[in-house]
Amino acid sequence: MNISEQAERLGLETGQYRELVQLFVENTRRELSEIEQAIRENNFKKAADLVHSFKGAAANLGIDDIAAGGEKLGHAIRNRQSGIEQTINKLHNDVERLSQTI
Repeated sequence: MNISEQAERLGLETGQYRELVQLFVENTRRELSEIEQAIRENNFKKAADLVHSFKGAAANLGIDDIAAGGEKLGHAIRNRQSGIEQTINKLHNDVERLSQTI
């Protein structure tokens, strides 16, 4: 992800974009934990709603890999497919990698 290009696309200064991405990282860490909890409680609607939230934020910020992972996770949750845990773990890793780049 090119931070300067994404900032320009949104009409922001690079520092402003970095702040938004940092806030996104913090919120997504929390939301991923909440998704895991919702799944443990068999509250798939809540889990899907949380996925929709961070997926949209990722797309708006141009964080395509996390948006795509959110799409995959949302689909798996809605259809109760296998691989939910692995997809969540990959998203955790993607978010941590993102936090190191900003």
